[in-house]
Amino acid sequence: MSRLKEAVTAGIITEEQRRAIEALGGDRTGLRLSMVHVLWLAGTSLIVFAMILLAADISRGNMWRLMWVCLVYAAGLFAIDQVVRRRTDLHILSSLLLLGIGASAAVATCAFIELHLGLREVGYDWYSQREQGSALLNGIYLPGLPVLVTCAILVWRRGFLPGWIGILGVLGVYVCDVFFGAGFDTHVAGHWVFLLMSFVCFGLGWYFDLQPGANHGFWINKMGLLAFFIFTLVLGVEWPRDDYLLLLPTGLFVMLFSIYVRRPAGVSGGAVAVAVYIGYWVFQWDNLYVATAVIALFGIAAIYAGVRAHLIEDKLDQFLPNSLRALRPRARQDPITFGY
Repeated sequence: MSRLKEAVTAGIITEEQRRAIEALGGDRTGLRLSMVHVLWLAGTSLIVFAMILLAADISRGNMWRLMWVCLVYAAGLFAIDQVVRRRTDLHILSSLLLLGIGASAAVATCAFIELHLGLREVGYDWYSQREQGSALLNGIYLPGLPVLVTCAILVWRRGFLPGWIGILGVLGVYVCDVFFGAGFDTHVAGHWVFLLMSFVCFGLGWYFDLQPGANHGFWINKMGLLAFFIFTLVLGVEWPRDDYLLLLPTGLFVMLFSIYVRRPAGVSGGAVAVAVYIGYWVFQWDNLYVATAVIALFGIAAIYAGVRAHLIEDKLDQFLPNSLRALRPRARQDPITFGY
């Protein structure tokens, strides 16, 4: 706002225009991540690391001590947050404090479960305990609840859109537990679950991109890319049966879909899947020179496709029927996604 006053003094705008601009207020969904925020994140990470070391030294394997230390941490962070959140220029710092509260509550919950199960070590295989009693207490569900609730508050009450990572991550863990606990072979279920999760995230991100307001779709789309990358990695490492053939159609689909919904990062994600598919055939060839040449040509083609994708993205509306054009999200400025 001080720059607006300078603009009035310099004669660039009038006093009436300055008041009109100030009356619009700030964009509560448009705060960029600056160096100050990066330093806040780094400082908070160091403090959290120190708190972890202190908690480990105090508890020394005693779950009761660990639980109470984490609860004290959560109460202290909550008290600090009540002061910090009143300042509009410290909202991101307040969001980081809220993340600390959620993490402390999650660790305290893990300690409580260990006490409930009569165990001594955090990180016990809760999946094996799933059928031995309450799925809430003996499974992975209860530890995820503090993270899920915290991230939901961050997204809908604080406008901190990266909270979608925690929401979708916890829900993804729940889905995996349902699949694995239902008796599916983990080797097969792994890549199918991640492929399903990626498509669900892509669809949810597409839905939010069509809505006005905050840019929720950015982070949801990136979680979809992460799940798709894990799907690609599982198939690339294990090559189960003929399932690697899925990499070619799914990779091409993700590339085309990303151009359609104006999320160009998916072009590279789909290209990785196609590259892994080609890599399988490379290992079947005896001529390394031919294989190297093919890979190099594919790399050049991927770079060219990435450049052309932006041009295609801009002109695509000219070739789409009205029904598809109406379902295509408008262009957004993706870096502006951290909330108010």
